[in-house]
Amino acid sequence: MEKTQGLLISAIILAVLLLVSAVFIPKVFQPKNLENLLRIYAPGGIVAVGLSLVILTGEMDVSVGAIMTLAMAVAAKVYDISEPGALLTACITGIFAGFLNGIIVTKSKVASLMITIGMTSVYKGFASILVRAQKKYITDLYPVTQRLGTGNIFKIIPIPLFFCLVFALVFEIVLRKTKFGSWIYYTGANKRAAWMSGVNIDRIKIVCFTISGLLAAVSGVLLAGQLGSSTVQIGDGYDVTAISMAVLGGISLAGGKGTEVGTLLGFLTISLLQNMMAIAGLGTYVSTTLKGVMIILAVLLYGITTVKKE
Repeated sequence: MEKTQGLLISAIILAVLLLVSAVFIPKVFQPKNLENLLRIYAPGGIVAVGLSLVILTGEMDVSVGAIMTLAMAVAAKVYDISEPGALLTACITGIFAGFLNGIIVTKSKVASLMITIGMTSVYKGFASILVRAQKKYITDLYPVTQRLGTGNIFKIIPIPLFFCLVFALVFEIVLRKTKFGSWIYYTGANKRAAWMSGVNIDRIKIVCFTISGLLAAVSGVLLAGQLGSSTVQIGDGYDVTAISMAVLGGISLAGGKGTEVGTLLGFLTISLLQNMMAIAGLGTYVSTTLKGVMIILAVLLYGITTVKKE
């Protein structure tokens, strides 16, 4: 199907990376290293799963990293009262921020990229004011958050990875098996045709923005648990990371094409690349450069295959 055409390219890119790492950097496949890399990058994968829904509707949200920061800033004010309350507050904050993005985008009719660039500053600024730019340490007083970030299920699966897989599976089923999923694809592929078919385009977009905000907040909680602290920089860079994972996974920035399975492949690809570069000692700059090159190549390949099919 057209909406899954990028899946094969994503799988090939991942397979090539696996082959290269097996030949030149076999340390990547040590069990402890695999566990750590999947745990570390899973929060980014969760953000990518939520953001993929927004992109499938033909919109963009670059404020997801700022939503992570805001959610944890609000939670920081509640932790000393109740840890469960703080976790719930973080999720509600993510839902509200995503919903607000959706409302502004759909009602203003302004490009979502520009709206969410502005909201990034709003959310980060408010988060800094709220906690006065102070770090919140996740100590033994908050065992649930620590467990979520650093624990394993059945002593094998890192909890952040488990969340990432569950979210991806749930929304893949939604996209494939439900009318709502079909409406998401219709909205991104042809807004006018979707509207003429009776699809409430604004509602679809608002729901997708809201889900994306919630998943960003969940990612913030998991990341704080991993790091042992939360700062006003906690979400920095996660917007680019999530977009990279989605694009490498075959999600079309034009909307209407892609799957959550593909986003998972993109998550694995980015995680593997970053880990390979770290083990090889090539540093962050080289890793960032290669990530950019891979994204450009993937987009070009998707474009070539689309033109050939047409």
